[in-house]
Amino acid sequence: MVKAVIDNLPAFKAMHPMLGTLTKKQMAHEALVAPLHEGAERFYRENGLM
Repeated sequence: MVKAVIDNLPAFKAMHPMLGTLTKKQMAHEALVAPLHEGAERFYRENGLM
């Protein structure tokens, strides 16, 4: 799911004004509201976002 959001970030950001400034890096750090799923964490690490 993380990959799908990252791959389609412009469309995701267009869904709501609050998402307009969201960056990939923020998704891996600041935007977290729950512990990361191990697969999501692996994706972020493999893509240099963590």
